[in-house]
Amino acid sequence: MPENTHNLRCRITLQQDDPRWVGAWWVGYVALMVATLLIAPAILGYPPHLPTSLYFLACLLGIKYNTSQQSSISLSDEQIS
Repeated sequence: MPENTHNLRCRITLQQDDPRWVGAWWVGYVALMVATLLIAPAILGYPPHLPTSLYFLACLLGIKYNTSQQSSISLSDEQIS
């Protein structure tokens, strides 16, 4: 058996206090990126305004809201602020 073959049972003696130690500081960034990519399609699937959001906004502002005119009603910036 040649002397230069790798021994499969050898152990790595690299410790955290060794100057060659880099660590896995980047794993958090990768996990965050994967989580963002998994959640983003679900968030982007929502419409800009939910169907009843105008009703709740009108209730908060104390404005009478007629549900039969839902598609034609709009609140101005003055009413919102």
